[in-house]
Amino acid sequence: MHKFEIDTERKKVSLVVLLKGEPSAIEVDISDYEIRYQESSGFFCAKSVTTNREWLTAILTNVLVEHSVEIKPEKLSLIEKILG
Repeated sequence: MHKFEIDTERKKVSLVVLLKGEPSAIEVDISDYEIRYQESSGFFCAKSVTTNREWLTAILTNVLVEHSVEIKPEKLSLIEKILG
């Protein structure tokens, strides 16, 4: 991982990673993220995901925008502190 930034005021996560087999770094921007709650579970979701790889943007949009990622209960308070 070359870069990892969280802007809690703007609700934005930015990262730059170099994946094995990829010729150059991959840039990922997650915008307007939030943690949604349902019963005792938390779910991470975002309103927008962009990357410099079309295929990855499609995958991450499916996972984080159209759906959400469940946060394990034992990790929820840590994630809440990190993401503000």
